[in-house]
Amino acid sequence: MGSGMYSAVKMRWILHVVSSKSTMTRPLAVRN
Repeated sequence: MGSGMYSAVKMRWILHVVSSKSTMTRPLAVRN
């Protein structure tokens, strides 16, 4: 359970970093 939760948080963190790097066009910011 703990490892699954960690990987989920890690995935969301990676998506956050990737989206913040491409914030110039704001593709995910508008989607959320």
